Amino acid sequence: MLHARPFRPSRVADWFRMKSRKIPFALPARALVVVVATGLAAFYPTVARHRAERAAAARLDRIVESRGDRGEGGAGGVATAIATPRVSRLGSLLASWETIGGCGAGGSGSGGATIKWIGRNTHGGLFQVVQMFGFLYLYEDPSSTDFRGGYNLVSSTQISKDFSEKWGGGVIVPVTYKYYRNFAYSPNSQPYDLSNGGVGDPSLLVIRKFGAINDTIATLNVGIPGKYLGISTGRYQDKNPQTFGDLTQEKQIGFGRPTASLTLDHVFDEIWGLFLVGGSASYRGGTNDMESYRAPSASAYAHVGYFAGPFVPAAGLTATGFTAHDRDKSETQATPLFTLAPSVSVEWSNDYVALIAGAQFPFGTSFTGQYSKLPWVAAVGVSISPF
Repeated sequence: MLHARPFRPSRVADWFRMKSRKIPFALPARALVVVVATGLAAFYPTVARHRAERAAAARLDRIVESRGDRGEGGAGGVATAIATPRVSRLGSLLASWETIGGCGAGGSGSGGATIKWIGRNTHGGLFQVVQMFGFLYLYEDPSSTDFRGGYNLVSSTQISKDFSEKWGGGVIVPVTYKYYRNFAYSPNSQPYDLSNGGVGDPSLLVIRKFGAINDTIATLNVGIPGKYLGISTGRYQDKNPQTFGDLTQEKQIGFGRPTASLTLDHVFDEIWGLFLVGGSASYRGGTNDMESYRAPSASAYAHVGYFAGPFVPAAGLTATGFTAHDRDKSETQATPLFTLAPSVSVEWSNDYVALIAGAQFPFGTSFTGQYSKLPWVAAVGVSISPF
């Protein structure tokens, strides 16, 4: 019959002393107890601080929900100012331009290469102006008889304003110039250079911020064809001046159909910098009246930026998938179904102006159908908040 013996602390010490005799260089029982207790004591403040931060964030959320959205003077504005001054400056970067590769033409085979503004940006003015200039380099297609490379130049102007602490909006107006070297309509034709340029279709932005410190931001971007507005933007029926045939859809300035994208971003604001994760879903126009087609796409990405005085160097990775290949009239184009694009950028800013330079290097299905590098994009930009 087994009998339970009462627990005595001395038995624990005896057990440790017995084990220490069997294990060379083992710590004495009391020393081991001291080490374990010291480790737990050192770890406890970290756990307690983490729990306190979570509890404080939950309280701020409850305050904002109970008071409602009252702008800068309400509880939400106070909570934002107390929690972290930097997050209040990050909202504008999440609504920045995203169309360097796709301004009116679906990226010219780039798979939607974009540069995202990562940094402090500017804030506090009556409105914000973000001006970006991009260069998209088109590799030569060795398997083609009618394409010898080229480039796209894109200027994108975004004007936006915060209507309240939670809501904002704006407009984006792009201008594109496309150049193709030694273009030939057929193998029997003499090669010639081809270019096309003009104002692209404007886009309207609607911005909604969530959370006690506005660290989650949803952006709806709706592209409106110029023909719907009675203006001559986003031309999509331009002719080849040499042959008078229709230019293929990626060489047009517009598409003639509404487009839309919904982007959701979340900023983790740290002492050393910021970490941004997000995703987007895009309707790229479907089928237009020229019987050309652009497939929907979806992206997921992550970016990290480091605060180095007035500079914010950043790096990121974007994965994009398309539901099908694009089509120019009845011809299916060799556009990628999946791309993976690393990117780098660096921002400099003060309270009045912010400057950024960045580049992205996509990989995906190439002209030959093999997985390889796609047209890369580089960009510079300036942001100001007047008045």
